Amino acid sequence: MRHSQMVIRLSVLICGSAAIMYMLAGPNSGQPEQAGKTPAMAQLQIEDRNDLQTAEVKVNGQEFSPEHIKLTAGVLAKVNFRLAPCENCNKQLVSEELDINSTLREGDNFFLMRNLRPGAYTFKNGTGQLAGTITVVASSETQAPQIAAGTP
Repeated sequence: MRHSQMVIRLSVLICGSAAIMYMLAGPNSGQPEQAGKTPAMAQLQIEDRNDLQTAEVKVNGQEFSPEHIKLTAGVLAKVNFRLAPCENCNKQLVSEELDINSTLREGDNFFLMRNLRPGAYTFKNGTGQLAGTITVVASSETQAPQIAAGTP
């Protein structure tokens, strides 16, 4: 095989591997939070090319943060319930409306939510002491979807 053909094949292999890694990790993976962003109001990430909305809820033994998430109906949602290290905390995540009953593990816990219809969906820990809400609105109601720690 000639040198130029080997270089081309190697370049294609490297670019293909990089593209696969980018798709698996996502465009915002490893990037620090933007300065000035507060936990009370963080932008919901929407990947237009994949028609996917993503959100992260931090979970510890004391709270869900944010407690309230606003999503758009009809758009596939990926919600990460990120569990912080905690001893003696209830690690169960329950939502009857969303058909979720799962034990969270430390770190990332991704849930894909398809065909969400407008309405309010509650989630809580296994004891019910901690709770939050996912509010799903029609796409015509959302200009700039947001995650809010305040009211839904």
